[in-house]
Amino acid sequence: MELTAVAVAAQLDCKIRSELDLELFDSVFWTDSTSVLKYIRNLSARYHTFVKNRVNLIRDLSDITAWRYVNTSANPADLASRGLNVDILLESSLWLTGPEFLCQEQDSWPALPDDVERAKLDGDPEVKQSAPIFSMVVPEPILVEKIAAKFSSWTKIVRIIARLRRLGTKSG
Repeated sequence: MELTAVAVAAQLDCKIRSELDLELFDSVFWTDSTSVLKYIRNLSARYHTFVKNRVNLIRDLSDITAWRYVNTSANPADLASRGLNVDILLESSLWLTGPEFLCQEQDSWPALPDDVERAKLDGDPEVKQSAPIFSMVVPEPILVEKIAAKFSSWTKIVRIIARLRRLGTKSG
């Protein structure tokens, strides 16, 4: 669900930008899902179809660096998903004004967690495991096999090989 929500956010940003007659600055997106951030940032992993399609959409519609991490405790969207009473929700400063860090300079905003920065996806079930590739080297057919493949008569094959042997001993 979180990956789908991030994809919808990227689509919504693109739609708003195309419809408004305003010059907008760079968008900044926030999520508390470290898994989604790892999917977006990891450029080498191969994902299963559902994840791959959404990650590609997100990358096409937004800049990877526009996606930021917000801790669950500072995420106003989590308040609505927890099933709080409306009275409590309307009294919450987090719900009404957002996290406090948004009023500060960008360099004081939360940094990406270290595991997201490295975008390691070890053991993630959405990452396709690479299958070993086996190859077989077929040796070049020797001269006798080439002659045998070209002529169907046994006597012709024997004569050609005999001539070639005679030529080889004379020149040697």
